[in-house]
Amino acid sequence: MADLELVGDVILPASTPANQVRLATRNDLPILLSILEKGMAAVTDDEYNMIVNKWQARSTQNQIVSLTDEEKDWLKKNNTIRVSTVPNLTPLEFITEDGKISGITGSYLDKISEMLGVRFIWAGNRNWPEGFEMIKTQDADIISAASVTPERSRYLNFSDPYLSLTNMILSKNKNSTYTTMDDLKGKTIAQVKGFAVTAFIKQDYPEINVVEVETIRDALNLIEQNKAEAFIGSIMVASPIMAEEGIDDIVTVGESPYKIEETIGIRSDLTLLTSAIDKAINAISAMEKTAINHQWMSLKPQPKQNYTPIIVIAGLLIFITIIILIWNAGLRREVSRRIIIERELKKSQKEAELANTAKSAFLANMSHEIRTPLNAIIGFSEFINSGIYGEIKQPKYKEYLLDIISSSRHLATVIDDILDLSKIEAGKLQLVEKEFDLNNCIADALKMVQPIANSKNIKLSYSRNSVIFQGDNNALKRVIINLLSNAIKFTNAGGKVDCMLNQLSDGSVKIKISDTGIGIPADRIEQVKNPFEQIENSFDINEEGTGLGLSIVQKLTELHGGNFTLESELGIGTVATIILPESRVIIKKFEHRLTS
Repeated sequence: MADLELVGDVILPASTPANQVRLATRNDLPILLSILEKGMAAVTDDEYNMIVNKWQARSTQNQIVSLTDEEKDWLKKNNTIRVSTVPNLTPLEFITEDGKISGITGSYLDKISEMLGVRFIWAGNRNWPEGFEMIKTQDADIISAASVTPERSRYLNFSDPYLSLTNMILSKNKNSTYTTMDDLKGKTIAQVKGFAVTAFIKQDYPEINVVEVETIRDALNLIEQNKAEAFIGSIMVASPIMAEEGIDDIVTVGESPYKIEETIGIRSDLTLLTSAIDKAINAISAMEKTAINHQWMSLKPQPKQNYTPIIVIAGLLIFITIIILIWNAGLRREVSRRIIIERELKKSQKEAELANTAKSAFLANMSHEIRTPLNAIIGFSEFINSGIYGEIKQPKYKEYLLDIISSSRHLATVIDDILDLSKIEAGKLQLVEKEFDLNNCIADALKMVQPIANSKNIKLSYSRNSVIFQGDNNALKRVIINLLSNAIKFTNAGGKVDCMLNQLSDGSVKIKISDTGIGIPADRIEQVKNPFEQIENSFDINEEGTGLGLSIVQKLTELHGGNFTLESELGIGTVATIILPESRVIIKKFEHRLTS
């Protein structure tokens, strides 16, 4: 509930019994009761206030800090405290044009200033390392945001933490595999010189090459220029810099083990100042700490985030999916209806061809009309997912958004298949013919499916000839990719897929792709080559598809004057064979075997 706030204290008298919380003992244990009462009496006022502030958000605006006489006397004599800070680390801390310390730490210092009656001024350091040097030379008294490290503990005392920051792994979209620090071993990362996390990484991960820079901006620019793979830091301070620099391809790819507790570091010789600041921080109520953090993290009480764009995109996607399903069902009914009509009325072949052309034209037109809004859905979904205008806080919405992107891309593939099949059936697909090496065409197809095979631990092998061929290189490459993809899809992990290219004695070319997959029932082999036909659901597979791939393979093969056949045995595997005519073969070279 982001629109509720505390507007005043309770009006019931404090002595109302309902407001008094006590410890209760059994009435036959009077000694235990005496012990508990003495223990409660031994709790000091400072300890009591610390407990209350930790567990209860109080509305009191003017907290009382219990200072000793020594602390009061020291603060009276030294009421101006010089502060080293990071001048440009928005929103954690930054220096305004008039030299005032602002940001989260600035707000905490303002609060502490009111409680202790002192004034905090910027020491004038230009960067983070210079701030620590000024502490060592006693040109500064405190450093406003410092994490505890063994090196710093030699010359600094530290207050209790006032802010916790989780350091994330930031990298380009293409480096989304860097999910842990171990993934960065042997890689180069950019880190800010003097930051605690930089020291921790150099100590814990010596295998990572750390390039030290002056600012977070410098680190992000090195990633943008491909001079470093990642930066480990807080997304809270990195996001404003990326927005200002117009960087939209650096995202959070993983989480590091480093959770930084921001404290106020005080020179070790200023023990009275250390104790006074610690008491002041503990006197700040939980409600006030939350208000300060929310103020600078743009989380002030406001209406819920507007997720209308995501809902609209999801609605459009559901609507388009329903249309596709209706198409699919309608087309299946249409095919069945035509078979019955042909059996009963024996209509002429010409009428069937005209009806098929009309269907293809309809599919081509509708697929084109859907592709335009679908591209918008994919684009806007990826834009929202990048978090350029604000990170999506709800994990469930993030999950829904990734599902939208995945489903949209799959739908785009379906539409492309429908368009291609429609063009082929309508006779509008023209082959772009040229001379090319069939071996290179198949090798390129193997490279494209290799990652999918690796993910299932499937071994790909290829027996090849170098055959110069006259035809459409891209069309035949798609034929090979479809057959290889099907073989991998329906082969269990640890299986094998073989591809062979050779020239037969009559001069024609034979391409054979065999697998050790689940196989196809004998009565379904011819049907699966028809549009929208798939293997029966009774077989235990978990793959999705449109049933268009083999139909496209057959039609593209026929356009080259070739022949496509399938042989299969349940539980043994499937063999797909393509025979291309001798009239298209230019040159044949020697055979050798390549196994990957």
